[in-house]
Amino acid sequence: MPKLKIMTYDDVFANARAVAENLLGPLWDPGPNAQVYFLP
Repeated sequence: MPKLKIMTYDDVFANARAVAENLLGPLWDPGPNAQVYFLP
């Protein structure tokens, strides 16, 4: 019997992020309260 796995979009995103981090290394996450400034 095939295995059925039900995933939410959050699960899919977390799995995709884990794969990307395994391939590329840690990803930069500024967090919800970070302020990013761009110089002209």
